[in-house]
Amino acid sequence: MTGRHAEDGFSLLEILVVLAILGLALALLAHGRAWRSDTTDLRGALGTVARIARAARESAVMTQRPVRLGIDPAHHVVSAEGPDSVRESLPRCVTLASDGESDTTREVRFLAGPDGLFSRQVLSLTCGAHRGSVRFDPFTGRVSIDEH
Repeated sequence: MTGRHAEDGFSLLEILVVLAILGLALALLAHGRAWRSDTTDLRGALGTVARIARAARESAVMTQRPVRLGIDPAHHVVSAEGPDSVRESLPRCVTLASDGESDTTREVRFLAGPDGLFSRQVLSLTCGAHRGSVRFDPFTGRVSIDEH
């Protein structure tokens, strides 16, 4: 037998360091959701819906054609169909709320008209126990966010 060379393998200390790093990485991946909360997911979803609604309103006024907006809670998508079509994802926890109930199946569609007004006044969303609304002013077309 010949003497042991440094290239023959890894020391116990090296293996322990690698296992510790892998364990830490796995723990961070497994608990990645901890950095997000239902509140931040809801705020993000409300902001996305409001931003797309404002852009749809602007497009409808500029082109003098209505722009159809839609929210599909089953696929977690908000969209605007018009000259500048937009489709964006919403967080998985977001559902539509109507009469205090969450609805994960019903798709909501409404219009941004060429006059700058919307065919809907309030769109309520929930995420976990949190609830918020995007409001469409019936007189000015202004889009605002209201967190409950």
